[in-house]
Amino acid sequence: MDIKKLIAGAAALVMAGSVLTACDDKDKDKDDDKKSSSKAVVTEAVSGSDEEVTTTTAPEEEEPETVELEKLEIPASESKSPVLEEVGKITDDSLRFTDDLIYSGDSEENVMIHDYLGNKLADGKAGYVTKLGDTGLYAYYLKGGDIAYQGLITAEGEEIVSPDEKVGLFREIDDRFIMAFFPEGTTTNEDEAIYYVTANQFSFMPNDNDILYTGKVKVYDTVNKKFLENTTVTESPSYHIYGDIVSFYDKDMNTVYVSADDKVIEPKEGFNAAGARFFTGYAEGGYQTLDHDMNLVMSGNTMVSGFDSTKYYVGLFDSESSSYGLADWNLETVIEPKYKSINALNDTMFQYSTNDDFKYGLVTADGTEITKDEYDMISETDTPGYYACKKSDGTYDLVNSEGKIVDSGSTDGYYGLAGKQDGDGYAYIAANTGEFSIKTENSLTDFGKGIAYDSKAHVLYDIYTGDKLAEGFDNAYTAYGYIYVIKGTEATVYAVK
Repeated sequence: MDIKKLIAGAAALVMAGSVLTACDDKDKDKDDDKKSSSKAVVTEAVSGSDEEVTTTTAPEEEEPETVELEKLEIPASESKSPVLEEVGKITDDSLRFTDDLIYSGDSEENVMIHDYLGNKLADGKAGYVTKLGDTGLYAYYLKGGDIAYQGLITAEGEEIVSPDEKVGLFREIDDRFIMAFFPEGTTTNEDEAIYYVTANQFSFMPNDNDILYTGKVKVYDTVNKKFLENTTVTESPSYHIYGDIVSFYDKDMNTVYVSADDKVIEPKEGFNAAGARFFTGYAEGGYQTLDHDMNLVMSGNTMVSGFDSTKYYVGLFDSESSSYGLADWNLETVIEPKYKSINALNDTMFQYSTNDDFKYGLVTADGTEITKDEYDMISETDTPGYYACKKSDGTYDLVNSEGKIVDSGSTDGYYGLAGKQDGDGYAYIAANTGEFSIKTENSLTDFGKGIAYDSKAHVLYDIYTGDKLAEGFDNAYTAYGYIYVIKGTEATVYAVK
């Protein structure tokens, strides 16, 4: 049975257009009203005359005071082998696994969604479950009713947001913040819709039989477990995250910033968010970097910029030399500006260029260049610490985090887990050893958390050591972040530690 054809899914509607904000601007520019416009009054005697002439001169402009930035720790990068810990068994052989959920039933009328231990989810009223990215949370909707409202749960089924809140759709923004769509009516006008419901899980745009909803959208903070009311919009939204700040455009296309405590932040005019901790802009003859409390933490000819792939580092742009460097999120310089470009691949590795020929190399987070900038393109593989580096002849080098070329000549780019053809089968690299020690007849399925599955030989591998974690079973699946090993009519449930 194809569960996708039985259960109506929901997809966020991607539409262009302005958005409305619930932000209150009544306090805007209140600080400007407090600025003094007084001038120094100087009385001078005119030479050769008894008259005194009073003139006014502006006071000397004071240098803005720089505040010391609070130092935050950068978590150590961990590459630990996974450990399987048994947490339960399921003896109901009618259960099926698909799309990171567990279900039973063979028709739309009797389909049943189950939790991670095989129990009926939401007392059997759940109609579908969706994993919300890296938030560790799952959205499920209740069957029945004119509108399918969703609830928010943990992997273990703990309720975070009840369907009684009347959220029609949850969608992750990053690993902390989630969009919540509140339907209030239907429409046939795509420009008015905030999302749509479709029976086709792979629909990118609404079809004739889809239901388009109007209403409101706001952001839910999974850390503080609350909706941010000041992020409310009434059209299809586009939210961006900068650390603990959410940004979006209001109806006049002005950028609005809202903090995790649901306060509207008003940065200095012309200043924009940069990275997880800063605002940056040009003022008083130079670039200024402010923290989220609008304190000046750095000024001069260097501007900071954020990266998509890490929040722990920022780029440095020197306006005098037009070159780029790197600093951590405490603004401690790692690499003085000297590159034509620099970009993050993850929290520990960056690609750099010293030329105008679009050639790139690898540099670590401590500033060590581990390859020359001679590659056309560099991408991270799904094997931790290994990078596919494309050469000018179209082939790839597989480079580890120390800059060693462990394999070369591939034309497929080592996409996914770092592997290659090995005779009639495949060979995959073990991350800790650098050896292609995982030999399989067919391609591996990446279960995440350092585990890969050979579905033909029925073996679970540790991708760090290449060791077998489990074998001699009939099948294996993943759902709710757990591993399910099937043997006969019994499923053993494992947590990955």
